[in-house]
Amino acid sequence: MAQLPEELLQHICSYLRIECSPKSQAEDRLRLATLAKFSLASKACERSAETHLYFALDLRNNPFARLRPFLVTLARRPSLRALVQRIHNDFFETQRDVDSGNAETEAPSADIGTQMTSLANAISDDDLRDHITTSLAKGVQDAELALLLCSCPNLRLWETVAVNRMDQTLCMAVIRAAAPGDQATHTPPLQHLSEIRVSHWDTEGAVRMPKIQSLLELPALKTFRGRMICCDETNPVTSKHSSILERLYLDESVIDEAGLTSLLPTLPRLETLSVHWASSIVGTCDLSFIALGGVLRSHGKGLRNLTLKTSDANVHRNASIPLGDLRPLEQLRMLSVPETLLFSDLKSPLDDHWLAQRLPTSLRTLRLIAADDDTAEALDKQISTLISDSAFAELTTIKINRSEEFTMDVSDIGWDESESTKFWVTLKTIA
Repeated sequence: MAQLPEELLQHICSYLRIECSPKSQAEDRLRLATLAKFSLASKACERSAETHLYFALDLRNNPFARLRPFLVTLARRPSLRALVQRIHNDFFETQRDVDSGNAETEAPSADIGTQMTSLANAISDDDLRDHITTSLAKGVQDAELALLLCSCPNLRLWETVAVNRMDQTLCMAVIRAAAPGDQATHTPPLQHLSEIRVSHWDTEGAVRMPKIQSLLELPALKTFRGRMICCDETNPVTSKHSSILERLYLDESVIDEAGLTSLLPTLPRLETLSVHWASSIVGTCDLSFIALGGVLRSHGKGLRNLTLKTSDANVHRNASIPLGDLRPLEQLRMLSVPETLLFSDLKSPLDDHWLAQRLPTSLRTLRLIAADDDTAEALDKQISTLISDSAFAELTTIKINRSEEFTMDVSDIGWDESESTKFWVTLKTIA
């Protein structure tokens, strides 16, 4: 093994890199154990394994016992800090939990405490360093996680849970220290963090956007994935800082036109917006489709991919009024929405060009969710007119979520429906 070229050793180790998905945790533990043993075979094996061994740290399901030894290793071997690119954690205890009696801490041993303090001494922000060091001595998980964030200069992805009073945590203090501002006196952390995934700590309720909006201000952040996030009239984005974010995914979340109006102007580079509205267990908002369409026309002109899932939303009494004219979204390539967001009533007579006169000609993919089988013929007339229109030359794929087959023959205009299934009508251009 030691005689193999390092390129081949690296290739072998790449197959043992952990996946960091909830379903792969048992397999990931086996992979890490295998990598650790592999690294002991020779110096060449050690060099090849380290890149993958320290690539990611998965602290979910409360294995925080792994964090202290990991921090000690980073303190003793500074070269490893640059290898850490992903951190995954769920719930973590804060000083507030300790003060309220909801958590018990265990202070680190003298040796571990010394090593973590030496790691903390590298933090150039004096106030942040002092707060973290003080809490480290008490054994607060929030401080240890914050120290990890500060110690990984090449971190690319952080997946976390937004705990209660998230804005008061040391982890969020690290985020604020990383955001653009007056940083002449210190070297900010997390300058390469490009993706954040954050979800609410409980099975009910939601994270209020003002508590975590600093996450959007990170200098390299391109992708934000949020679950159970509330950004509505009472919890709007209050920051005026422009983000370089390109992709925003909000799953099981509460967002209305006021929240979207506060959010989109701060995201001038946003290309992908996906919103899946939550049920009442998470929260409710008075959602109006026509108002939502107005916000998109005003602030969503740079969008290339738009997905809206409203099946669980608490909607306004005028929800039957659809989004309206989407032609101002001139860069839109993919649109995925329920049928009802485009049509108010397909049972009433419509001009055959009604849909074509409301979609941007830049569209390449159209997905209609929850289409009504009873109005299949009326919808298919609209679709047939759309794909026959030479202005929509970029359009190559249409998917309709229904069991009723497509009612019109489109083969003579260069389209094929052979990929359709029991639940999806799929139309594609014939190559």
